Amino acid sequence: MFVSQLRVGNQHKMGPTGSHSLLLEMHTCVSNRLQAQYLEAVFEQIRGHQTSDSSSQNIHNYIANQFPSFGTW
Repeated sequence: MFVSQLRVGNQHKMGPTGSHSLLLEMHTCVSNRLQAQYLEAVFEQIRGHQTSDSSSQNIHNYIANQFPSFGTW
């Protein structure tokens, strides 16, 4: 997919700066989509989880204890 995008950019005289911007934008979009999927999965897990003592545990503590962070790209 990336190679075909670069080929089209080369055909339209995009140059290295334009190709860099295109690759960065495509990478950012993929990363954002993966992070959204991860957060949706965490949300579904939390929504289905019933705590017996909800007064001693807030959502931030639950997420920090149960799920690893998504990370950075």
